[in-house]
Amino acid sequence: MTDAELIFIHYEIQEALAVSMFNYVSIISAALVGSYLTADKLDRIMVGLVLFVFSASCIGFTMEGYHLGVDLAGAAQAINTASLEPDSALGWTSFSQGMTVDHIPAGIWSFFVALYFCVIVFFFRLRWARFKKRGTQKADFGEL
Repeated sequence: MTDAELIFIHYEIQEALAVSMFNYVSIISAALVGSYLTADKLDRIMVGLVLFVFSASCIGFTMEGYHLGVDLAGAAQAINTASLEPDSALGWTSFSQGMTVDHIPAGIWSFFVALYFCVIVFFFRLRWARFKKRGTQKADFGEL
C-alpha cells in the first residue's frame, strides 16, 4: 500500500467514526427528549418495548464505534510501520513519532456505554419523580 493510500484510509476511518459518534449522540438526544415528554405516560409493556428498541440501537452503534476504533488503531499501526521504511514520506505524521491510538476502542466503548446508562437513569428517575409528584400512583420501585 502506498503512503497516500494509508493516509487516505486513516482519514476515511476517522470520518466514519465521527459520523457514528454523531449518530449515537443524536439517538441519545432523541431518547432524552422522548423520556422527558413520555416517561410517565407509558405503561409497563410500552416501556419495555421502548427500552428494547433503544437498547438494540445503542448496542449496534456501540459495536460499530468499537470496531471503527479498532480499525483506526490498525491503520495507525500500519502508518507507523510504513513510516519506518527508508523511502517513506510519512515522517511528518505523529504515528511515525511513536504516538499510538490503541486506547481509542476502549475509550469509545466507555463513552457510548456511559451515555446509554445516563439515559436509562434519566428515564426511570424522571418517571419515578413524576409518579411521586402526581400522587395518583404509589411511587415505589415496584411501580417503575
